[in-house]
Amino acid sequence: MDTSTLKPGLAVLYFDQNFDRCKGTSLDDLPQGDSAKERGRPGAPIPYLNHQFGRSEIFGSGTNRLLGMEISGYIRFDTPGTYGFQANSNDGFRLYIDGQLLVDDPSWHSDRLSPVGHLQVAQPGWYSLHARYYQCKGTA
Repeated sequence: MDTSTLKPGLAVLYFDQNFDRCKGTSLDDLPQGDSAKERGRPGAPIPYLNHQFGRSEIFGSGTNRLLGMEISGYIRFDTPGTYGFQANSNDGFRLYIDGQLLVDDPSWHSDRLSPVGHLQVAQPGWYSLHARYYQCKGTA
């Protein structure tokens, strides 16, 4: 991979969602594939994922509810080993690294920790990161 073109931050597409009701919704209700690129609203790069918003605006989305997000970029691992990933989310969240699904907590729910997903890194370097998230209402 040519890392000379990488810039700090993670790319984000926002989806303004009009969920009829939160109960029963899931990440699968968000646009996917080419539809996501067409319907998504690009935002400023996200510097890092470790945020708790409470009832404040989610990143630079302009809102704190009825929002979906698709986040992509790269993560660097400096040493081989097993790495664990976990999300404290409200509502649905999925995390893929190097195409491997590590965290899958897709449904509407109150604040909670996901199960830990493990990634075995054989070689140091940059790995693709892709996350999907949605916030229905309440805290984020």
